[in-house]
Amino acid sequence: MSQSIKRTLVRGTDHGGLTGQAITDRLRVADRVSAALIKYRHLRSITVVNPINRCPTVVVPLREVERFEREFVSLFALAKLRGRHFMAVKKELQHAGVKPVFNPRKIGATFYRRAGVLRAECLNGD
Repeated sequence: MSQSIKRTLVRGTDHGGLTGQAITDRLRVADRVSAALIKYRHLRSITVVNPINRCPTVVVPLREVERFEREFVSLFALAKLRGRHFMAVKKELQHAGVKPVFNPRKIGATFYRRAGVLRAECLNGD
């Protein structure tokens, strides 16, 4: 029996979640930001058995990451979308009364509710 067939037979089923590194890559944030989002339960995580080494692993279900992406946007992502410096975007949002949704000091990044950002853009006529 070949090595690859043996590996396939002993490997568990895929958990379908994203690890901290995968979240970091998907949200384009620092490792410490994705860890803080999980720690403070802004991203709900579950512990599953790693399909390769069978150790407990903390993952965030894909549907939870998708919910987060629909509901929130980081200041840096917003600035990049607008093609503007993040401080200019931050000042505009402050002026429009849009506040960060999480404590930026705890999380390590500034996030806004997408609905609040859209409302501010409508008021400003952007």
